[in-house]
Amino acid sequence: MSADAESLDFLINLSPNIFFETDINGHIRNAPAKASVFFGVRDINGMYLADLLDRNNAAFLHDKIHFVLNEKLCAHFQLNFKSRWYHFYLCPRRNVAAFCIEDITEKRQLSSILQKTQRRLEFAERTASIGYWEFDIKARKIYWSAEMYRLFGIDARRISGKRNIIKERILKEDLPLYKSKLQALLRSQTTAEGLVRLRCEQGNIVYCMFNAGIMIEEGIKKIAGTFQDITPLIETQNALRQAKEEAERANYEKSCFLAQASHDLRQPMQALKLYLAGLIEGNLDKRQLQMAEKADAAADNLRSMLDNFLDISQLEVGGLRYHPREFNIGTLMRRIAAESADLAADKHIRFHCFGRERIVLSDPHLVERMIRNLLGNAFKFTSDKVILGSRREGNRLRIMVLDNGSGVIPEEAELIFKEFYQSKRQNDRHRCGAGLGLSIVRKIAALIGSKLKLVSIPERGSCFSFTLPLVTVKPARRQRL
Repeated sequence: MSADAESLDFLINLSPNIFFETDINGHIRNAPAKASVFFGVRDINGMYLADLLDRNNAAFLHDKIHFVLNEKLCAHFQLNFKSRWYHFYLCPRRNVAAFCIEDITEKRQLSSILQKTQRRLEFAERTASIGYWEFDIKARKIYWSAEMYRLFGIDARRISGKRNIIKERILKEDLPLYKSKLQALLRSQTTAEGLVRLRCEQGNIVYCMFNAGIMIEEGIKKIAGTFQDITPLIETQNALRQAKEEAERANYEKSCFLAQASHDLRQPMQALKLYLAGLIEGNLDKRQLQMAEKADAAADNLRSMLDNFLDISQLEVGGLRYHPREFNIGTLMRRIAAESADLAADKHIRFHCFGRERIVLSDPHLVERMIRNLLGNAFKFTSDKVILGSRREGNRLRIMVLDNGSGVIPEEAELIFKEFYQSKRQNDRHRCGAGLGLSIVRKIAALIGSKLKLVSIPERGSCFSFTLPLVTVKPARRQRL
């Protein structure tokens, strides 16, 4: 055997591939020992392919051998043999066909995994509207995923790899932001992100969140990033903001109308009360007097509801102003108590007021409204006792209104302060009014820099309170005689 033949045998044995030759009838010759091991026999030289393969594979190879030797052309194809996949290479060599068989089972499995991964990534990109891109800094080339082309509405076959479509499509107003983010990325190596608008080839505007970072791949420095279409989200946010602005404008206009009509609405109610008072004091029989008193009570309830509606409207449009000054809270409380005594007597309620002489800094008119609303609420829901009092807490004075009614359950402790809320635990007698009193008190408390507090024990009673800043009164200096 010559040196060249030995070298060839060495290379054949070194290679993982299988080599042998056949004539046009599939008669095997020049097969090394490794080829025999592959087919699982001692020596395949002198045998036919039909002896080693199943009928279908043998017939298929017979056709390929005839093609290669008759046409003097090479051929390659894949076959499954013994549950594994092989790539066959056939080349004409004088009057024989030279075989090279490569085991590609693992390659096929890996290729299948990669294809599945690629399909999943493309599906994820389409579902989330996220496109991926890379920019090779040295070669000045850009890679785009399929979703990037879809986002931009561009046919990939029409775009050069060196053309920067991103910069071309970003709106002129947003381009400086995009450039500054990428420049900062190159300087600091930190992630860049932001929101830009793109003009697609069809002319429509797309809102995109972009993210970018530095990636090193096989020693090559690249900028890699994503673009995500958030146009539906932006459009929804804009629609919600517009709807909110329109609702607020309509509510403001309604409140302005009610606030401006306050005097015109209150004046006929005041006149009605005067007419009813004159009617009650007149010469009426018992039945007429009862009807007049019921009409007067209904007018009182209507006036209270109207006052609350107007107060809410003024609070919403800023019609109520806070004008703080020093005043004696004890004097104010006693005056309110004296006016409320008759109402308490009519309802057979024990009413007590405990208010010491204290100077506070606040708006007396707003504080009076708060106390009157809290007392009205207490008279409505108490069993038979209401207390108006005050207590010092450091440099503040707490004003309290207590009753021994059914109280407030924990589930309603916050709900009762909402506008128009009326507890389902109250009977029909207690459901007069519009459920605005406590809401008004809380809003006024916030206006004067205080906070409305509730302490309640179900079936035993409630205490509503708020605090006011105390004014320290310095004692007068004694003059020398």
